[in-house]
Amino acid sequence: MSSGKQVAIKKVASAFEDMVDAKRMLREVRLMRQFNHPNVVKLYDIMEPPYIEDFEDLYIVTELMSTDLQKILYSKTKLSEEQMQYLLYQLVAGMNYINSASVLHRDLKPSNLLIDIQTCNLQICDFGLARGTAGQKDAIEDAPATQGLPIMQPTPEAASTEQQEYTEYVVTRWYRAPEIMLGFHAYDQAIDMWSIGCIFGEMLLLQPVFPGNDYIHQLKLIVKMLGRPLQEDLWFVSNQNAMNFMLQLPDYRPQVLKTKFHNVNNTDALSLLALILVFDPKKRISLHDVFQHKYIEEFREHELEQDADFHVKIDDVETTKLNKKSLQRMLYGEIRAFHRQAPPDHGVEDEIKD
Repeated sequence: MSSGKQVAIKKVASAFEDMVDAKRMLREVRLMRQFNHPNVVKLYDIMEPPYIEDFEDLYIVTELMSTDLQKILYSKTKLSEEQMQYLLYQLVAGMNYINSASVLHRDLKPSNLLIDIQTCNLQICDFGLARGTAGQKDAIEDAPATQGLPIMQPTPEAASTEQQEYTEYVVTRWYRAPEIMLGFHAYDQAIDMWSIGCIFGEMLLLQPVFPGNDYIHQLKLIVKMLGRPLQEDLWFVSNQNAMNFMLQLPDYRPQVLKTKFHNVNNTDALSLLALILVFDPKKRISLHDVFQHKYIEEFREHELEQDADFHVKIDDVETTKLNKKSLQRMLYGEIRAFHRQAPPDHGVEDEIKD
């Protein structure tokens, strides 16, 4: 039966030509079929191939949204104070749900925030670089380790399976948390919080807050605004070269945010931004504490602030072999699980055996 609702259809032709991209699609489908929150993009359908042998193209059907935040910020349409408050609140609510399911998004940026112009509703999308945090054993290798800071050259072995480590190559550089750039691998939800701060600042400033040309420049811009961190706030830096680099930076004092954000008259906005953009991830405000902040209090909706009632299991995705047969089999199982409305903790292996 047709509902008359408009949808977006994403076709991924020859989905298994590139193994890294195929794995990202697998990761995204695994997460999207389980998520159910108004501020997270809704998966409506995935076309189910009749046989696994014929499975080459992927068709993903999601809710149709008008635009994304990137396009809005750099259009002639300027966001009102109330619209910024509401969008930020929805972003925090959606990320609270995602993080509570033991998932880090790792790629938050304005272009990954879909917006409905008519209702000002926001939905978080693009989970291709997302990572589960519950019981993971292996690092994701989305890019060579040498894409990190020039002052650090970890070997591939050092970033592999010995510890619970995550790749440095996450988040477009401008929205990337400083602990990632300084080689900290066991990072947590605080990296998504930093990205939210960068997005919020960009909404207020109408330009990126830390538009670094490379990792070194990026860190210098952060330190110039926030001040050079004390050595005790660099507890997560284990690489001596990285520590020396930070301690040899000019001894900048923290800027008064009003200096950079001189057109922002809402003191609550700058107060919240200052609590988010904190160098030490342990001192960064949490998502739950953001809910209590005066800046967004009038937009709170109890149902949007609920935690997920499950934890995503994704270690099998991260450990699957990067070859067509393995990825094809896993993705085929995910599609079958979606069509059978399998619960979040349902294993896909049973779906493939039918």
